[in-house]
Amino acid sequence: MAYGKYAPQPSSPSETESENTLFLDETSAKEELGKSHFTYSRVMLGLAILLVVTNTLSIFLWLKPTTPASAHPYYLVDSDGNTKSDTSSYIYHDFDDDFLNFDMDIAQKYWASLFPPGGGLVGLTTEEAEAMNLHTSIQGRSDPSKHVYLVAAFHQFHCLSQLRWVTIKAFEEPNWSLPNATYLHTMHCADVIRQSLMCNTDSTLIFKVHGEWPGEGGVRTCKNYQALWDWTVDHQYISMPDEDFVPHMY
Repeated sequence: MAYGKYAPQPSSPSETESENTLFLDETSAKEELGKSHFTYSRVMLGLAILLVVTNTLSIFLWLKPTTPASAHPYYLVDSDGNTKSDTSSYIYHDFDDDFLNFDMDIAQKYWASLFPPGGGLVGLTTEEAEAMNLHTSIQGRSDPSKHVYLVAAFHQFHCLSQLRWVTIKAFEEPNWSLPNATYLHTMHCADVIRQSLMCNTDSTLIFKVHGEWPGEGGVRTCKNYQALWDWTVDHQYISMPDEDFVPHMY
């Protein structure tokens, strides 16, 4: 070992003398020892410089601001690499749209239209999921090459639909008794919506005009919902009937 060259293990005098006699005279031994110490010093100096450089570089990289792989949300970039607008505008209705139509058949069509094919489930390859830095998700049964994810917005729509369904049911059937499983599901959905509202806090200041509903007719600037819908449709995952992560649609 190299360590033995610079610091020989203890040995008897006869063994030491024998080594000097066989390999080096006294003067040569001193010269060789000096060279060894010089080489050792140079190695240690080089290691010290390398340590300073690597530490400095590490600190620089740690302090340097990082740039995300993409400056845009994933759903704004289409398969051709084109980037869509991140916002869209629409007219706000407080109590005047067909989602609130008292003809339940009409209202039902509008609520059903919230859900894209697959109900908001998408299938991504391992490469796609890794490129988006996503947490690993289960593999699909109808397409094992894909990992299945549920776009949060459509889970939230499902939960809002659940609350709506329970409200209509209780209104239309006053004697209806809420089953325990339905109660637990509905309370879960209420909390999903709470978390979503707190995560995506809307700071819009709603105006009030006498004789009109608050905010009626105001222009709202929102995230580009249509872009998210389009991306979800492009990556839709159609599940098998017995796959248990399928969201219910009402």
